[in-house]
Amino acid sequence: MGIVKRQGIQSAIIIYAGFALGAINLLVLFPKYFTPEQIGLTRVLFDCSSIFVQLALMGVPSMMLKFFPYYNDNLSKKENDFLFLSLLISAIGFALFVIIMWVFEDKIKAIYAQRSPLFVDFFYLIYVFSFFILIYTVFETYARNNLKTVIGSFVREIGFRIYTSILILLFAFKFIDFPFFIKTYSSYYVVGILLIVFYLLWQKRFYIHTSISKVTKKFYKKIVTYGTFIYGGGLLLVIAGNIDVLFIAGIKGLESTAVFTIAAYIATIIQVPQRSTTGIIVPLLSKAWKDKNIELIDSLYKKTAINQMVLGIFLFLIIWVNVDSVFQLMPNGSIYQQGKYVILIMCLTKLIDMGTGVNSEILVTSSFWRFNFWAHVVLVALSIPTNYFLITKYGIIGSAYSNLIAFTIYNLMRFIFLLWKFNLQPFSYKTFFCIIIGVASYYIVSQIPYIENTYYSIAIKMISISVIYFISIILFKISDDIQVFYKRIKDGILLKKI
Repeated sequence: MGIVKRQGIQSAIIIYAGFALGAINLLVLFPKYFTPEQIGLTRVLFDCSSIFVQLALMGVPSMMLKFFPYYNDNLSKKENDFLFLSLLISAIGFALFVIIMWVFEDKIKAIYAQRSPLFVDFFYLIYVFSFFILIYTVFETYARNNLKTVIGSFVREIGFRIYTSILILLFAFKFIDFPFFIKTYSSYYVVGILLIVFYLLWQKRFYIHTSISKVTKKFYKKIVTYGTFIYGGGLLLVIAGNIDVLFIAGIKGLESTAVFTIAAYIATIIQVPQRSTTGIIVPLLSKAWKDKNIELIDSLYKKTAINQMVLGIFLFLIIWVNVDSVFQLMPNGSIYQQGKYVILIMCLTKLIDMGTGVNSEILVTSSFWRFNFWAHVVLVALSIPTNYFLITKYGIIGSAYSNLIAFTIYNLMRFIFLLWKFNLQPFSYKTFFCIIIGVASYYIVSQIPYIENTYYSIAIKMISISVIYFISIILFKISDDIQVFYKRIKDGILLKKI
């Protein structure tokens, strides 16, 4: 458990640092040196590649996480064929989907030719980006199975952002042109693969055994069944999470995609606590289900929900009271300010997802993991038509509304299922009080008179929100974990005085 907690904390620090670097890239450097169309291209390439990779992986990461312990417990390191099989299946999947993409390539390009011609020019980079992300994903999952989670988080969250910053600065000082930039940007995961393989070799955890083992022969049917369902669910979730950008690029063009990308990134900041929680909570839930400890699962469900709600509302308040100031400070901020209300709606979507706790993780680690697949089916069935019609009619804010509708229903389904099947639900009177405190804090801070200096304005509003909000959270004892944290700080201050 010590390893899980320690690496969970380390991963959380890396995620926060990665978001900070990402904010510098996306809110400062990209708008200053690139056109909106060029920014939109980077996002479309990444999102297309993410869908392509999920298709090609054939459920391999989920199978690795689920069944690796059986291989690890019953085979020596040099007899373990799981890494070889994972790479082989992924390579076959990639080859199949390259063929499919090649068949439909002209039709796909025709959709984007009028509104996003730059994407058509660099369409071939999807294959490059996808291949390297795919291989990297297999190695990262293998590292996670060996309890080496930090290296993967570092490469993905910090390494990619630093690499991007260097490329932006090289472009800004005219050492490289845009075609070279975008080609090199799409090749980052070559570096990621080298880093993670070198790390595994250094840790003496890198073995590729090509003979079929006795464990594979025994469990292959279960592996295929589990992998098929999880693969389908994961694919559907990736489609639901990326379809908005693809529709915007095709219907409204790359400039609108850039505006949406920056708005979506700002909204995603409030999910940092959720992302850092997930890595820690899954092993605890898996053990609780194994021990049939429903009380622990219920406790984790409620604690994560209220903690995520408290931190999510706080980050949302910080963003929303300063949103106009952020756009004032951004290079070409007037272009991207069109996404202001996209931020608001997408933040509400994220808060709903965070406020319902770790419902997805509870389902995936339970014997009812198939339900998660059907929930993903509904999510995609809602996301595709609502995105298309609402973007066509209302532009990028239509996509934000589509996400709000789809993810609200998606979370409601999981909430109802857990309540009906296990009598588990994440809410209490504290949830209601937390929302009231958030609304009241916003109202108070919104009464602060206009401050001409933008930096002073941001600083004063951030301090005011922080003080009012967290004093209220502590006084009303909304979160047990925050109370413990506050008590430790208070006791530490008293001890220093003594």
